[in-house]
Amino acid sequence: MTARSQYAPEGARAQGFVTVAGLKIGVASLGAVVAELLAAVSTDGLLPVTTGALALAVVVGLADRRVTDGPEGGRRLR
Repeated sequence: MTARSQYAPEGARAQGFVTVAGLKIGVASLGAVVAELLAAVSTDGLLPVTTGALALAVVVGLADRRVTDGPEGGRRLR
């Protein structure tokens, strides 16, 4: 929200919010479809795939934090 209000032009802020909300719903729907397809093939693979996706999300989040905030990590809470 802060970045949107600082960097988006005045008339485009609402459009950016709607676009991100739509993408969030679309990606969640895509995840549900993939999970359903995996469950139809084999339920044995769901736990490793889910664990792998979670691990990938953590790695990407940590890498993004390191790139955007420098080697010291995230901003400190006061």
